[in-house]
Amino acid sequence: MEGRGLTANDTPADLPLLISAAFCGVVLFSATIVIVSVPPVTAWWFTPAFAMPLVVALAFQKRTGWWGVTAFLIGFTLAHCAAAEVAYRIYAYDGCAFSRDPQCSTYALSQRAFPAGFIAGWVGAALSFTMVAALDPRFRTLRNISIMGFAALILGGIGSFGFSFGPLPHRQFPTETVLLLYLPWQTVFAGVLIWLFSGVGATSPLSPHRAA
Repeated sequence: MEGRGLTANDTPADLPLLISAAFCGVVLFSATIVIVSVPPVTAWWFTPAFAMPLVVALAFQKRTGWWGVTAFLIGFTLAHCAAAEVAYRIYAYDGCAFSRDPQCSTYALSQRAFPAGFIAGWVGAALSFTMVAALDPRFRTLRNISIMGFAALILGGIGSFGFSFGPLPHRQFPTETVLLLYLPWQTVFAGVLIWLFSGVGATSPLSPHRAA
């Protein structure tokens, strides 16, 4: 039986390019956080430094369009903002600065670090993946939704690790925050995005190159 031939939708993803772009984004974001010495609660401002290389690489491979690049950059940044706000509200260190309340003891803060990290990591991932599925119907399959749901739980676990190990979050130096939280979280998140986008065709509802 004769094969149907390779179509535009069958074009394999250029994985070395996507992986290289993701690596550049992770390094750029981490270096910026360390150099500027940004506290975790405001680090979301620099999310485009992480996302830009990968989403631009996806656009060059026609797996999203250029307005999709803009949507993803804004969406990922807002998801990071929401995650940071959740962590800040649960951990709630600021109200402890000059307090003798037992709830502000080192032990009490350490007990809040785990749920703060897990819920924040999960919220950031869940909002990001929800946006991807909302903008692109190719990702609304049971397989892709299952991948995103499982990945969100894993990323929540990474968030809890970043908050619970090493110094307490408010005592971490930027390099510690990067190594314990941002570097592993963003590496896994980028890997899941590459896996998802490499599993769909090279045309996209977010691309002007979509087939008629």
